[in-house]
Amino acid sequence: MATRSTFKVLAALALGLGSAAAAQAALITEWGYSVTTEWGNGTTAPAPVFISGGGVTHADAAMLSWGASNPPNQTPNDTSDPNTSRSGLIITPDTAVTNPPNLFTNGAAVDTHTITHYNNTISSNFSTLSTASVFTTLTLTPLVPGGPSLPTLTRTFQVDFSETPNTSSPGTCGFPSTSACDDIFVLTAGSLTQSFVLDGITYTLEILATGLGPLPAATCAAAGAAPGCIGFQTLEHQATPAQFSFKISAQVPEPAILGLLGLGLAGIGFVGRLRRS
Repeated sequence: MATRSTFKVLAALALGLGSAAAAQAALITEWGYSVTTEWGNGTTAPAPVFISGGGVTHADAAMLSWGASNPPNQTPNDTSDPNTSRSGLIITPDTAVTNPPNLFTNGAAVDTHTITHYNNTISSNFSTLSTASVFTTLTLTPLVPGGPSLPTLTRTFQVDFSETPNTSSPGTCGFPSTSACDDIFVLTAGSLTQSFVLDGITYTLEILATGLGPLPAATCAAAGAAPGCIGFQTLEHQATPAQFSFKISAQVPEPAILGLLGLGLAGIGFVGRLRRS
């Protein structure tokens, strides 16, 4: 009789834990999204950016460019003549990136925008980019299970840029360099991760960038950034892209784990009853 009572208690406990798990909101496993990425001046987007020196410049939501006048759209161009060439940074696509593909919790990252630096040789008489901001906004919509869209998440990243003299040799740049000398693009501020809580479950959003990585301390210093900065160096007469993506991770909520334990206890009780029958 004592054994029978024990199994009844275990079965009741299992049912109770199962009910608690059912009351806990389900983990969102699949998401829709909309991502925009724009240039700005540190406070708003789109907006002009600070460019040092004199000469013709261009700044809009998708493109920054500097160098020789190249009407009507001021796009970067390489004429092999410093007096007629133009460098720039371009965000592609210049529209929002949306699903599909859908984003899965604890799944692979999905690509968003690419920032490409067009490193062309330009005259020192022209202006050069010094600093700018990248504004990224993300709207997430739960798909499985479905639900209303979350409030828009906004991230602002500071960009420090150094256009180096093209007359130096690699050994005299003051930092490791392949060309004479590499230009430097540094992402200096703004967290690449963000956590948010939805119905008691903590999700972590992580922004990734293929092509960006830790730079040597001397390279960071040459760009006016602190040691440990991340970015990339670009060779003359080349276009260097950085592909951005993001992913979401989350842990299985503890009540759901307890629910699985409850099912296991219920199974034990059921087996005990079969043995006594």
